[in-house]
Amino acid sequence: MSTGADNKSLPNTKEYEENYDRIFGKDHKPTRGTFIWDGQHFVPAVEYKPPPTALDAPVMVGRFYENQSVTELDANNRPVQIDIGPRPRHREYMKERGLTTVDDYNGKGGAWEKAEAERAKMRAGEPVRDPERRELIGKLAYEMEKKNGRRSR
Repeated sequence: MSTGADNKSLPNTKEYEENYDRIFGKDHKPTRGTFIWDGQHFVPAVEYKPPPTALDAPVMVGRFYENQSVTELDANNRPVQIDIGPRPRHREYMKERGLTTVDDYNGKGGAWEKAEAERAKMRAGEPVRDPERRELIGKLAYEMEKKNGRRSR
């Protein structure tokens, strides 16, 4: 139980036995089994029918973003609260700063561990070995060299 109490039944007391008929009725016998509370009564589990799905119920998408803010330092190193409440604003904030949430890495074949290893290498001062980045830098260097070569002629 959530209270930490033992969930076993307690022994019957004299008071319980004296008031049993008054509470449950004269001919009522204890019923054993598993019961489910349907909102009004306890129903035997084998007879329980869940309520129909509420197809027209309002969907609470994005409500967990409400009243969310982050603290950043302004140009004068003073803390400033930035509201990132609505979902689009949160997405924009994360994109502007190159941030992501942990759930982007969950369940993707150890992507979180690989990214953490890369971050550890970067913090240790090792050079970043990114083939795509290297190719882009090479391409830009070639274009700049080609562009500057035309001007000198």
